[in-house]
Amino acid sequence: MTQPPYHEYPQSSPGDYNPHNRPDPYLADPHPGHPPGVDPYAPEPPAPTHHTGPIPPPPATHHTGPLPQQPVPADVTVPVRRNRPIHIPGQSPPTHHTGPIPAQHAPPVPHQVPQATHHTGPMPAGPAPSHHTGPLPTHHTGPIPTHSVHTTGSIPQPPPPDDEPLIDPRIGYAPFPMPTAATPPKRWRTWAISGGAGVLAVLLVVWFIVAGGDSGPDDDQSGNSGVPDPNAAITVNSYPPTGLLPGDSVDEIGNTAVQPLYTTLTRTDPNTGLPANMLAESITGDDDAREWTITLREGWTFHNGEPVTAESVVDSWNYVAAGSMDFPAAPLFRWIEGYDNAQENDDDMSGLSIVDDTTFTVRLDRSWASFPATLIYPAFAPLAPECVNAQKSCATRPIGTGPFVVKGGWDPGTTTLRYERWDEYPGDEPAYASVEFRFYTDTNLMGQDYLAGSGDLARISADQVKNAGEGVTSFPTGEFGFIGIPHYLDGYADAVFRRALSLAIDREGILADSGYTHRRAADGFTATGYPGSADDSACEDCAFAPDEASALFDQSDWPKDQTFELAYAGEDKEAPRLAAAICEAVTTTLGIDCEQVPLPYATLREAVENDEASGAWLGSWIPETGTADGFLGPLYGSGNQFGYQNDQFDQALAAGNQQASVEEALPLYAAAEEKLAAYMPVVPLTTGVYHLAHRDRIVEDSLYVDPTTQAPQFDLVEVNAA
Repeated sequence: MTQPPYHEYPQSSPGDYNPHNRPDPYLADPHPGHPPGVDPYAPEPPAPTHHTGPIPPPPATHHTGPLPQQPVPADVTVPVRRNRPIHIPGQSPPTHHTGPIPAQHAPPVPHQVPQATHHTGPMPAGPAPSHHTGPLPTHHTGPIPTHSVHTTGSIPQPPPPDDEPLIDPRIGYAPFPMPTAATPPKRWRTWAISGGAGVLAVLLVVWFIVAGGDSGPDDDQSGNSGVPDPNAAITVNSYPPTGLLPGDSVDEIGNTAVQPLYTTLTRTDPNTGLPANMLAESITGDDDAREWTITLREGWTFHNGEPVTAESVVDSWNYVAAGSMDFPAAPLFRWIEGYDNAQENDDDMSGLSIVDDTTFTVRLDRSWASFPATLIYPAFAPLAPECVNAQKSCATRPIGTGPFVVKGGWDPGTTTLRYERWDEYPGDEPAYASVEFRFYTDTNLMGQDYLAGSGDLARISADQVKNAGEGVTSFPTGEFGFIGIPHYLDGYADAVFRRALSLAIDREGILADSGYTHRRAADGFTATGYPGSADDSACEDCAFAPDEASALFDQSDWPKDQTFELAYAGEDKEAPRLAAAICEAVTTTLGIDCEQVPLPYATLREAVENDEASGAWLGSWIPETGTADGFLGPLYGSGNQFGYQNDQFDQALAAGNQQASVEEALPLYAAAEEKLAAYMPVVPLTTGVYHLAHRDRIVEDSLYVDPTTQAPQFDLVEVNAA
């Protein structure tokens, strides 16, 4: 079977935590439209000051007379709601104007006008063009003009390369060219720092308050005290999804678009961070958490009125897992018995059995207490039977079970997508009428448009947070950045040295100096706050203590005169700053030479996979399930990519996974993590933050970004009247 290029991954090494000896899926970059390893939420680098080529004249900013209109190519269909001037209902839209030209009527960008003058050297002073309507330019040398990503017609999509490199969870960073707008975000990278994406994000509790997270300077948002508006329509600045079926959803982008259309079996409880039943009435494991019995709520239907049954859920799971369907989310089902046959022969998974109309059982190929925490993902949501039999039509007109329905279907080439509230939803109906997604392929442009007044909700970059005022709520994510350690090399194999290295790094200082407000210092071996994570004492050596670091280093077995190597993917523009800061700490505090080693991603990946790394490397991870087990097993269990082995840890983790429920497993997961501190298998660095900007009319306390799916929960949003 030929998989899409962004889902082909190298085989894991023998004995890896994955029982099928296949790579963890969905390890991809969560930020499309960016070069490999480039974190769009990081501060922007200084703009270039030199330019070669035609000098673009400044655009016209004022105008008297008829508003200029953009020519529309004959082969482009203009979406109904795009580029439309704002006017009061009942009045004719304006046709004449004096003053600044509104962005939606901006003339073609100056570079489309033939130029006679060329220039090499510093750019002359003068304003850069700030708006653009029409096809986006494909080439440019010199300062990049700031412009709206919105364009008339389809989103420009450069063709993907045939030999696009692949992503691996252990090192991150893929040196592929900019992906197309239709390419799902790559979920895994080494630094930039680490993306989104590990197989899937997870549940976090520590920073959440009911629906909260950290807020801006003032928690008393002016828009939170108004009168609710049940007929409100909101707009969301987002990335275009690859599809709207459950099997298409594997990452932040897909989950954001797909989740409103489907009711999942469980969802993350904003108060506890644990999975709470939604479509499922009950989920019960046997004594060793290998066979699970799932009973569905009665009375639930699909959007077309068909009842949701155990058979429809089982058929949907088999549909997504079938190898011939090439669904990106298929590997989520790999723990179910019979998954291999489903991939190879399209057979139904033998681990699924229907008991009655509302009950079915799931037999896993191992004990796994965290199984209910994975059912949060839309991939496990049922799809209407007619969609299982007619994928093509439902890909653009999906029939789900969620609180919203697609209005008028979806054309994957358009820049907007509208959902309307489903008035027959059996659960709690959304408190507003509709949500419209406006699609972007660049995070910075998405945020710039939001700051300019476009959209009610948007994920914004670190640079943009300070300009968004009080209307920003920050949520923790499962992005866990670390220094990967080759335990098979002299010096690096010494636990005392690894502890000294960790104590020598001022994580808080590095983040503050670099402006990385989208990251927080790690204090354990998982992302902070995950259910089942140990408390802050899990990594006491994650504190900055240079004197203790120096003393420990003197006791270590680090070879005299050996240089500490720190590799990173050379394609990443942010990695050099981080590597330089770490190297400075190593040299200043430990007194040894430190060499930064930029490598092509493919070279670095191959070295790590084959246990041939010549030194340490920058890496990151996002787990596939919403508990600490999603970090502990893959990163530190037997068969990991660092060469670390700890039998006591493996036994403690196995004991947790043999419990009959998530709640019973959590303290055992924490006990397993506590066994890592003395050995420092990796050097923890950071965890991620999601900055969600919102208008005053959005009730801040109603906002919640699921840390597992990294998607805002739109059905919980409340909107006040203007």
